[in-house]
Amino acid sequence: MSLQKLEGLFYCLFYFLEVGVYLKLLLFYSYFLSKKNYKNILAIDILDIDKINYVDFVKGDFTDENIQNIIKKKFHTIDTILSDIAVNTTGNKKLDSFNTNTICLEVLKFATQNLKPRGNVLCKYFNGELDKDIIEFSKTNFKKNKIIKPQSSRKDSKEMYIYCQK
Repeated sequence: MSLQKLEGLFYCLFYFLEVGVYLKLLLFYSYFLSKKNYKNILAIDILDIDKINYVDFVKGDFTDENIQNIIKKKFHTIDTILSDIAVNTTGNKKLDSFNTNTICLEVLKFATQNLKPRGNVLCKYFNGELDKDIIEFSKTNFKKNKIIKPQSSRKDSKEMYIYCQK
């Protein structure tokens, strides 16, 4: 998945939330967007990150209600949510996909309640446990949805992304 293709997914962006931002790609993309006069970028992660211009950072767990309240307080509604959250893998593929996909579903549920009309969400998930629930949830709760396999992902990797528009 290239930055050029991603840029085409997002029509307009003023209030932007990233969760699980440890991957520098998403942060670079935020910086790229900020150069186009996009405002109010908030990043959430359980790990510390280096300061990035134009990006506010909150250290915490997105699934924590207090963190979600911080997000809601900053943004009344959100234009775009990018989530690259994945749990630390244990080697148990079923457990890893279940735990990561549970978070993906929580991000999608948060998006249904907090995105503006025509708002976007791009969320990582793993093929495996709950992946059908994610796809069904997106079809039921969003106007548009698309499954994306990143070009940079290994062929045997279960890593996928789901793009949805409210």
